[in-house]
This record gives sequence, C-alpha cells and structure tokens, in this order.
Amino acid sequence: MGVQTGVFPLCLQSHSAPNDRRGQEGIAGPRSLAAPRGISSAAPWVAQQYITGEAICTYSVVHQGEVIAHAAYGSRYRTGRTGASVYFEHLEHPAALDWVQRFSGAAGFSGQIGFDFIQVQGGTLYPIECNPRATSGIHLFAAEDGLVQALLNPEQLVQAGTVSTPRSGKKSMLALPMLACALRPGPAGLAEWGRALRQAEDVIFRRNDLRPFREQLRIVYHACRFARRNKISVTEALTEDIEWNGE
Repeated sequence: MGVQTGVFPLCLQSHSAPNDRRGQEGIAGPRSLAAPRGISSAAPWVAQQYITGEAICTYSVVHQGEVIAHAAYGSRYRTGRTGASVYFEHLEHPAALDWVQRFSGAAGFSGQIGFDFIQVQGGTLYPIECNPRATSGIHLFAAEDGLVQALLNPEQLVQAGTVSTPRSGKKSMLALPMLACALRPGPAGLAEWGRALRQAEDVIFRRNDLRPFREQLRIVYHACRFARRNKISVTEALTEDIEWNGE
C-alpha cells in the first residue's frame, strides 16, 4: 500500500503514536510514497498539508471560557530542527489572542492551554497543535505580571475583564540548550544568535540557588548516554519519558 500525494508537501502523523512525525517536504508534483510501517485500518495515519510560514506559539490561562492570562511568542531557536523551543520572546499578536479567546469561549474551557500555529503570508493562522497544560510561555511571566492571580483567583480577573500578559519585549531562554544552538544558528547566523543570547534571561539560573542549573549537566549527560545506547537523537532522549506513542 502506498500514499499518493497531490501537488503539495505532506506531513504524516500516526493516530496511535502522535510524537512519531514524518514530514514529506519539497514534493513538487504527484508522487507515490511508501506507506509508513505498521499502517492499517486499526492503526491509521493522518496526512496533512505541510504549511510553510512563521511558527507562533501561545500559552494561556482560561476560566470558564474567558482568557485571563496570555502570552504569544516566536520559535526562533529549538532543540534540533523540529524540537522544543528554547528561546521565548513575547509578541504582541492580537490575532493569536483573538483565536484563543474564540476557541476557549466555544469550548467553555477552564485551565492552562497552549497552541502552536503557522502564520502564512497574509497573516492567516493555522493551528497545528494544542497542549491543554502549562507550556513554555509561562517562562515569560514575571512575579508582577499577574499570572499567580490568574491561577489562584481567576474569578477576579474575569469580573474585571482584564488579561494578564508579560511585559512588552520580554525575552527568556533555556541557556544550556540555547548555547547548543550556536552549532546551527539558522539563517540569521551567529551574530543574531549572539545578540539573542545576550538579550534574554535564563529561566533556570538563580544566584541564590545554583543546584537546578548544575543539575542540567547531569541530565544532559544521561540523555547522551541513553541516546547512544538506543540509537536516537539527544532531543528524543530528553522527551522519551514524557511521550505517549501508543504503548
């Protein structure tokens, strides 16, 4: 059994193993691809059009369908080509906030929720992933930004009709993996990577408590050993224990 493509690139994703993604990029015309191993009516895969554009991520706190805390941020630096973001820069993005508000209101959602979007030329947002939990955007909130109140006293913010957000231009990062990004700084090059590194605050490092920062080194060491032993990438090794792939 094969997969017949149209004139657009595809991204293939397993229903039972959502973290097993295989992108088929750069397909210029109709073409037959080998079916993924194990595909069947009992274990189907989804074929989606691969959308090219800018990655936009959001993190929100919602109470009874009302967004009361929100952050939007880009995804310039990642662990690997498609791994988790390690650099977070707050964006003023009204369209993303409006989308989350409309979704949350329609669903009557309460809790923490994050979305990943692709924004194409013209500004249209395509949601590609939803995580109903705390996500990395939480790193952008400082103590004075109202996140604690949103989590502990959401009714007050709903009644006031306010949305807590990080301060404009806030930049945070995971410094250790951000340093590794120097090996592949992307199209902007090393100069822009260095500028981003200097402008952001590490979310792990605290002068009065150095142990979490030091503990990262032990975690990465064990991840490297695990990756080598299981013939997977370090990025996969770091998330292996939190993924569900149909087991």
